Amino acid sequence: LLEVLAKAHEAGVIHRDIKPDNVFLCDDGAVRVLDFGVARLREQGESEQVTVTGAMMGTPAFMAPEQALARWNEVDGRSDLFSVGATMWTLLTGRLVHAASTVPELLVAAATRAAPGINTVIPDLAPPIAEVIDRSLSFDKQARFESAGAMREALNRAWRARRASKTVRMEYPELPAPPSAPPTAAGTRSRSRRSTV
Repeated sequence: LLEVLAKAHEAGVIHRDIKPDNVFLCDDGAVRVLDFGVARLREQGESEQVTVTGAMMGTPAFMAPEQALARWNEVDGRSDLFSVGATMWTLLTGRLVHAASTVPELLVAAATRAAPGINTVIPDLAPPIAEVIDRSLSFDKQARFESAGAMREALNRAWRARRASKTVRMEYPELPAPPSAPPTAAGTRSRSRRSTV
């Protein structure tokens, strides 16, 4: 995922809707990033305007604060990295970063509240990995990783450090089953989707 985002960001494309539903793991192990429908091309020297007045672009549960506040001139690659962190959080914990009962409540939480440390939910998560996730979820954009490549390097280092140390075996909550894929023409469940990347 971070490799794909690194390439997209290098090309000036910000995804703006990274979430588990838009990250597809194929049978061959390849990762496809879906739904570049709300992506935006950043051009140097461009004066950025809100494209659609009052429109919400993205998914509140995975939005960076600047995106939840519709500060589009502040939304950049580091906003996508926040969404990567929120995606990792959800996949590891089975919960959203912010608890809320309605979409507007989620939007307010994303815009106003810092994410709690992931170790508050998974105390046994290896500290180096927790640090990467927590940094990517920093409320202050400047405190996040400067690029997808930098986050990827940090995550690789954290994974190696975790494997090298003796850590307590983690017990994760059982996640709900994903929604069923639509049947294919042959009547079997579809196991792959084409991606625009």
